[in-house]
Amino acid sequence: MLPAELADPIHEFARNANAPPESCTSMLSMSLSISISYVHGLMLTASANERISPVALADCQKLLIQTVGLNAAEIRSEAIRQICMLAQLTADQEESFLKPRVRNEVQVWYARNPSFSAMDPLGTALAQLCDLSFNSRAPTPHELSGVKGIVIAGPRQDDLVMSGYRRLGAAAGKIPALYLSSADSPSVKQSRSGFKTITCPVSIRQLAGFIATLMPRG
Repeated sequence: MLPAELADPIHEFARNANAPPESCTSMLSMSLSISISYVHGLMLTASANERISPVALADCQKLLIQTVGLNAAEIRSEAIRQICMLAQLTADQEESFLKPRVRNEVQVWYARNPSFSAMDPLGTALAQLCDLSFNSRAPTPHELSGVKGIVIAGPRQDDLVMSGYRRLGAAAGKIPALYLSSADSPSVKQSRSGFKTITCPVSIRQLAGFIATLMPRG
């Protein structure tokens, strides 16, 4: 039996499995929540219904979590190789398992509020679904060339990144946009057709669904 110092944070994490990391009260359970969310962002999950969200930079600093220098592709590849070894897969099964995911080559501008960490489950998942451009601001009109979709992650819908997006006005044209807010802001209404708001955490299925709407219809 695990000592309470270890068991209690694990139980707390399990009770808040579908909630954002800040819902955890202990440092260990919050660290576990952030780690699991990042694993889901790497698509190392059995279900597309798993939910992820960006991580506050302040939380990472408090928990001494590394936020820069992470190589998502290497982490995912090593994790898969360890899984293959433990599962004792045949060479053919391992080769099939290691094949890269097929992603949609649509260009998406991802604007992440600077208050969020670069160790970002949301951005990590999006990068495996599309041709993603990481940014800390909304695009300017001349940067919209070739962009098929815009994803904005912010702590609330009146943040600086969202303000930059609103200034685009007609320049955004018919480019679909998804705003992922970490706080409910029911007073902020949809600004135009093609603009959608989801309160985090968001499921991988929802992200994939948004990317699918950006694909050209054949």
